[in-house]
Amino acid sequence: MRRFMTVVLGILALCSVLSDAAQAMDYPWCVASGSGFEDCSYTTFAQCQAAASGTGSCYPNPRAGQR
Repeated sequence: MRRFMTVVLGILALCSVLSDAAQAMDYPWCVASGSGFEDCSYTTFAQCQAAASGTGSCYPNPRAGQR
């Protein structure tokens, strides 16, 4: 039982670290759709425009560069 709990706690710690790393990557461009969906995972304006084509609009990520 002790080994099981150690493994579970290790997995939870790893998930926490990976989650923090993912949040730390704030890309410079976001797509917003009319339905309220927001995706800030674009490194270039061209990528953002391609993703937003017909469904939303691009805007600069206000969180980019603040970390």
